[in-house]
Amino acid sequence: MQTFGIRSAVLLGGLFVGIASSITQATVLYDSGGFETSAGFVTGPGGAGAFLAGQTGGTPASTWIQSFAGAGNAPLAAIYPYAGGISPNFQRVQVQDNTVPAANGGFFNPNLASTPYTPGLNQGIAITWTMRLNSGLNNPFYGIVAYSGADEVAQFGVNGSSGALVGSSGATFAGFTAAVNAFVDYELLLNYTTKTYSVYTSPNGAGTYTLRGGGLFVTPTATAFTDADIASFSLAGTDPFSGSADFDFYKVETVTIPEPATISVLTAAFGLLTVRRRKSV
Repeated sequence: MQTFGIRSAVLLGGLFVGIASSITQATVLYDSGGFETSAGFVTGPGGAGAFLAGQTGGTPASTWIQSFAGAGNAPLAAIYPYAGGISPNFQRVQVQDNTVPAANGGFFNPNLASTPYTPGLNQGIAITWTMRLNSGLNNPFYGIVAYSGADEVAQFGVNGSSGALVGSSGATFAGFTAAVNAFVDYELLLNYTTKTYSVYTSPNGAGTYTLRGGGLFVTPTATAFTDADIASFSLAGTDPFSGSADFDFYKVETVTIPEPATISVLTAAFGLLTVRRRKSV
């Protein structure tokens, strides 16, 4: 199923505003193509997992790398076919943790041909992905961490033990809990004009996103975007932690964020409807 629409959102002052706007336009910086064989990705022999790091795929074709390993055994990110009645060519990235030291985060990211990308005035970066939480012990984080070079900009994901939404610096967002074995669509929106981020969830394939909150950039001086890493690490600083989560339909694109005067008009006219284009799992 596909749903179509145009979505723009902003975090202005202390007010989180989601609006539908025909002026929003997107430029895709990277699209994983669902990590499918047709997009250049492969699984291992006999349908086993094949390491994500080192694979080249998506649009533009980019090689994924392990950007931070730490001193211990980093989490494994590998591409697997979906099991059961779903076509074996329908693939996803699974991140697995096992006895990883608390200070060791395993990150994987595409070396985007278009980065570093510096957003223009009233332009933001939207990272969207579908994720299924499989299990989690001792509070692993599964989600996306966005960077400007070596500096973190913002992060968004879930606590693998509780299913709670987690943002930068351990911030939590009420109103939604990720269930085990359920696919959910997520979005992390970076507003480089206000140096703020906002986060959204949507029932998988529905295309209608609900604003869950947001906060300030971790690095307020950040002006560029370089990568948004599929990530897992311990939220509680607990060793060991373990579990796994599936990631799919990863995409990075620019979005136009209306000026404050436009926001006031559109908010009054359209309310808080947030709609994006989305492909279901």
